[in-house]
Amino acid sequence: MDMEKRIKELTDKASKLDRKQLLTVALVAGAFTVSILCVTISGPKAEHGASLQLSTNSADTELQLKKELDKAERKFGPDSAETAGPLISLGDYYRARGQISEAELSFKRATRVQQDAMRPQLLSLSKGLLGLGATYTQEARLNEAEQILQQALAIREDNLPAASNEIGEAENALARVYFDAGRLAEAEALFKEALTIYEKGPGMESTEAANVRNNLASVYFAQRKFDRAEPLMQWSVSVLSRNAANSNMLASALNNLGELYRAESKYSLAESQFRQAIAIYEKTSEDGSGLASACNNLALVYHSQKRFADAEPFYKKAINAYANARQRPGLELKLVKDNYAEMLRASGRIAEANQMQSSANQIAAK
Repeated sequence: MDMEKRIKELTDKASKLDRKQLLTVALVAGAFTVSILCVTISGPKAEHGASLQLSTNSADTELQLKKELDKAERKFGPDSAETAGPLISLGDYYRARGQISEAELSFKRATRVQQDAMRPQLLSLSKGLLGLGATYTQEARLNEAEQILQQALAIREDNLPAASNEIGEAENALARVYFDAGRLAEAEALFKEALTIYEKGPGMESTEAANVRNNLASVYFAQRKFDRAEPLMQWSVSVLSRNAANSNMLASALNNLGELYRAESKYSLAESQFRQAIAIYEKTSEDGSGLASACNNLALVYHSQKRFADAEPFYKKAINAYANARQRPGLELKLVKDNYAEMLRASGRIAEANQMQSSANQIAAK
């Protein structure tokens, strides 16, 4: 099912929740926002649906309100959502009399029981938001992705323990947006927070921790801090080789480590990583973008060593792989064709080079 349709279903469902759960989901400026409404519920009701007439005597009024709260607690339990109405009425009474401390306690308790009642729906909504945010990230709709993922993270932070894996998952997704946007300091901070959660939860040997460690290494690589990136990448490859062999996650880690070695002119090591990544992508990936990236990177290894005959088939393979990618390739495909055109010029094949460069330039013009 299309992700945006799925999110619409979730928000439609959420908007129909019982008023006692006080959840509304609104579409604002094209993005989802979640607001928890603390609506004052009408005063307690007497038996048979008649409105309870509160005494004008202050002491009697307080007593009546407390009796209604006690009745709800005995019937439904002290932490049930049904206690919210009497609690809010009691809070309103205290607030009107200037008894601020008592009012605060009543409203805080009402808010807590309401939030507890809404928690399953909110957490379900956060899953949909996380999926939509990841979809926007893949489509490079980064502003929209950031808004959606911030909402998903806020819901989870408000409704789960601080060290929950689900919070780490949302932090990792949001950090990816910051990384793609070039906001490396923000990405680094969030990746570190997510890594701390995963290392304490599933553990340092978990695939979740390995994935985040690889993402954090990508930040250091972008900052040219190779000495910090390399051990993180090596650790990720080691863990994923044991626990997630032949997975796209391992192929991505191998590709990243190979790119680090290529940047350091360690061509033999780079070649090994890229070939392993390509072998995994060819077996497991339904999307050609990962395979295309690894093929282009391996071609660059050979290109840098003037091994043009070895480089050319991998440039061609990268171009074909992008043709099979789910997303319509843009800048990535142009870069491959630029690299290929440069190799053709270096080989003295000027006419072919010009033709390939023209093809690359057409992508940029679109």
